[in-house]
Amino acid sequence: MTYQKEVISETLRLYVKGLPLNKITNFMYQHRGYKIYGSRILDWAKKYSELVKKLEKRAKPNRNL
Repeated sequence: MTYQKEVISETLRLYVKGLPLNKITNFMYQHRGYKIYGSRILDWAKKYSELVKKLEKRAKPNRNL
């Protein structure tokens, strides 16, 4: 199943804030109607954290100001 980007971003936002996986899955089911497994959330966190690291390396600030 494919999820909308808004669902993924909201799930990851809750994960970064420190909510346990079971509370995130319950929240997403009760408020959005999506049955998401904790393993899926961990997969997203791994995948998108690697992408963010790559973007951070490319976007280094100019310190010659």
